[in-house]
Amino acid sequence: MNIDEMMVDKYVKQCYDNQKYKAMTRGLSFDLSLYDWCLIWVESGRWKDRGKGASQYCMCRVGDSGGYALGNVYIDTNSNNSKSVKHKQKEGSLLCGYKTKYFYVCNGEAFNNQKELTKRFNVSLRTIQNWVRAGKIQKITRKVKKKYYCCPLGCFNDLSFLIKEYQKTRQTIYYWMKDSNNKNFFITYK
Repeated sequence: MNIDEMMVDKYVKQCYDNQKYKAMTRGLSFDLSLYDWCLIWVESGRWKDRGKGASQYCMCRVGDSGGYALGNVYIDTNSNNSKSVKHKQKEGSLLCGYKTKYFYVCNGEAFNNQKELTKRFNVSLRTIQNWVRAGKIQKITRKVKKKYYCCPLGCFNDLSFLIKEYQKTRQTIYYWMKDSNNKNFFITYK
């Protein structure tokens, strides 16, 4: 497919819009025009190989940082892109963006949970737990911010007090917290 065919293809435009939307929902800038985006795919020669499978191709960001912009993107397999993300996590970005309380380090590699360790070493969960107790695997506490529900009465880490105080359901109070027009009720992280 050449650049002129791509520019008028509805499926191509849908793929472009989808990637742009997903980037924005992840808080990433997307500074590629449709023409630039199509040109990158045409020059790579991998448009027909694009997809979600490990051996299929995707648009990657250099160092998995910054936004989608000319000079900061390239086309590679999902497998290679995933490896570069895991490599970056091992270098120290592992503490950000995860909901689990701990992560694990073994032989210089970082893992998000014990299940990843079982897959990597092909052993049972019990064996991993024994290795953690024996100190062969280091268990590190993440710096996780706590969620607080704030209202005119103060900030609380649990909704149960507010449910009793306001005599409303959990859903109603949570709706108040999420309502951007309601400045008296909000959620914060400390």
